[in-house]
Amino acid sequence: MNREEMIKRVEAGYDPIDVSIEKWVDIKNGKGRDDGTRNCAMCYTHVGCSDCLLAKIGKKCIDKGSAYDKYYHNKKPENAQLMIDALKKAKRWQEEQNCKGDE
Repeated sequence: MNREEMIKRVEAGYDPIDVSIEKWVDIKNGKGRDDGTRNCAMCYTHVGCSDCLLAKIGKKCIDKGSAYDKYYHNKKPENAQLMIDALKKAKRWQEEQNCKGDE
């Protein structure tokens, strides 16, 4: 998914986490590529790394040892699963926080 496609999806109301998961599934399947912050829906919609859900549940993408760091240093498609797992964890955390707000 390139930057223009990512922006269209986010601006159409798609959840940035879902858009990011889709990007990484495409990479894992050999159909997409990572352009860093240029085609990251999370970077596009959050002000700085500290505001990103990935940082709130663990490590920022730029942190040594993060899922992104591991992928970046070994860009095998199967390593994209690390980002998929991290994003799914962030989505579950967000859903849990939303449920707590409903109580």
